[in-house]
Amino acid sequence: MGLFESVAATEWVFHFFSDEPPGCSVNDAWIASLVKSGDFLAQQSTGRLVMVVAAARFACLVWEVTVQHDQNGESCFLCKPDGNAVHWQFLVDVQDWLLVPATPILLSDKGPIAWKRSADAMSLPQALCLQGCAINKEQLLQLIKQLNGTPPKGASKRRLQEFLIEHVLSPAEQAVALQQFQTATSAEWEDEVDSQFSEIISELDKDEANSGDIKEYVNIKKKGQLQLKRKFKAADQELKAAGAGAAPAENAGPAEIHAEPSREEVVGPPLLDQAKPSSSSRPEGTGEPAASSSSRAAGPGELEPPAQVLPGLAQPAERASFIKVNKSPDELLGRLAPPRCTFGLNHQDRRWTSQFKFDTSHAPYPYSQRTKSRSFAKECSWQEALREVHAWNWRKWSHLKNEAPLEAGDSEQIPGQMPADVMQDLQVVVDKLPEMKKYGRK
Repeated sequence: MGLFESVAATEWVFHFFSDEPPGCSVNDAWIASLVKSGDFLAQQSTGRLVMVVAAARFACLVWEVTVQHDQNGESCFLCKPDGNAVHWQFLVDVQDWLLVPATPILLSDKGPIAWKRSADAMSLPQALCLQGCAINKEQLLQLIKQLNGTPPKGASKRRLQEFLIEHVLSPAEQAVALQQFQTATSAEWEDEVDSQFSEIISELDKDEANSGDIKEYVNIKKKGQLQLKRKFKAADQELKAAGAGAAPAENAGPAEIHAEPSREEVVGPPLLDQAKPSSSSRPEGTGEPAASSSSRAAGPGELEPPAQVLPGLAQPAERASFIKVNKSPDELLGRLAPPRCTFGLNHQDRRWTSQFKFDTSHAPYPYSQRTKSRSFAKECSWQEALREVHAWNWRKWSHLKNEAPLEAGDSEQIPGQMPADVMQDLQVVVDKLPEMKKYGRK
């Protein structure tokens, strides 16, 4: 509930418990929701004429109007230039008020602005049937009872709407109202079915996309294993070629030819043995150390030691190539969603979807619905569709910020304005979307 609705409800409660209007209850003031800003209302019991400045569920803010004549002598409506002429008005008797259709005009070239009646006055129920208004089923039942009607038992909201049209309007007006009502109901039903069908297709596409990702990861893993096998095989061949290059001595015996070199001959003595010993610790009679095995020639019966450590063993294995992983759509869209709201992308029918994770039925119309989606398959670009869903969700969050506060470090986003880096990353995601699938009707 917004600030204006809260103030209107508070004013009505103070008025009801101080004056206690006879013949009405505290819930009867909902009739104020049947009017909207700019409507002219005439009260039959007092003959007053007012213009609605703003309307809420329990009260409306009105401006007192006077009837004057223009240059042609025709009557027109002019708002009183007085601050006291603006006040709260409570509507409790639906049959006491009439709606007067009017169009704005200028009394002279420089004003002031006045209004001229454009059609005959009609009751609020007639205006409701012809112009439409968002009310619930309980309010429909109360309205029919106030009009001395008997609603059918167990009827749906649609049947109650048709009953109200038949009870209030004349036969000529009923045809027009029923046609408009059926068109609006059909469009609303198609939009609801389209949204539900879109969610089902989205879930199916997610399953299909997940299975495709698993197959892709398996193929990447198999490819990496094959590359490692090729590298190991090439290293083994280099080792065999290096080992075959060392030929045995001519006079070496069979046992000596097949003898393997010791560890000291291949990799050198241990680290402690390489330390230079002191002269005092050397035993007497010991001569200078012999030349290293690499500087002396191989004697008879000895194998030629390798000149260096084999290159295949000394070099580390080459690092596997890096696979770049792009950011997922859920991660990118999560940066655009308000608290306790989720954004999604329907890959099948090119649609941005969103849903609040808590009950939002108490939010002002039209933000009482929990989901919002917009397709960008034909009518608009994906940027325009995303901007519409983004703006709708953040405007809705502004009415529910007390129930879904921002986390520490986060800030409120301007509806319809999104970061450029997120839009660039989403462009890559949209470009990679699969072709749309067409489902035949049975």
